[in-house]
Amino acid sequence: MEYYIPQKEAEMIDWSGNLIAVSKEHRTELGLPEDQLTELETLHTRLKGLHEKCQTPAHTPLDIQAKNELKTTFLDKIKRFVRFHLQNNEKMTDNLRRAAGLPVHDWKPTHHPPPDSHPVITVRSKNPFELILHIHDSVSGKRAKPEHAAGAVLFWNVRETPLTNPEDLKTSLLVTRTPHIMSFSPSERGKILYIFGRWQTRTGDKGPPGEVISAVIP
Repeated sequence: MEYYIPQKEAEMIDWSGNLIAVSKEHRTELGLPEDQLTELETLHTRLKGLHEKCQTPAHTPLDIQAKNELKTTFLDKIKRFVRFHLQNNEKMTDNLRRAAGLPVHDWKPTHHPPPDSHPVITVRSKNPFELILHIHDSVSGKRAKPEHAAGAVLFWNVRETPLTNPEDLKTSLLVTRTPHIMSFSPSERGKILYIFGRWQTRTGDKGPPGEVISAVIP
């Protein structure tokens, strides 16, 4: 059962009756199908009657069976109605969602400032044409990313001549795990990789840049 639907049968019947009533009241502005609302209202009335009958001593096993079968059909239809006509309806306001007993979601992501620290990169080599990058935080000293950081954006370039301007390091990639292996072509063997990093949040905000380091491609 969907998490927003009450588990107890009596509460589910009350909740669904309210949802149908609110949907009928705002049917035109929300563009809701009248025939489906009429069907839901009819099923709801029958289910409520059977539920009440099953609370009396006069009910029979056949009454319980009929009620349970109708409940399964009704829940399937009302869940489909909510899914296809209410949940993604652009005209459903938060107030209408609350009135109908539906959850109100905060779709706007929480903004977190980027870390004040920066990634510290150390490099080692093991295989030809590969460099293994180990990344840790400049403040904590840990390999774990600082709070709110999605990963480290690495800015790099491969050069034959010494780097004079860090702004020349324009090629970038987002690294979320350490160590990270960078692979190079045979033609780049013996050249120098220049690289530095910045922590980046999930919303794309970047922290301060780290120190530019260099390593010879094996």
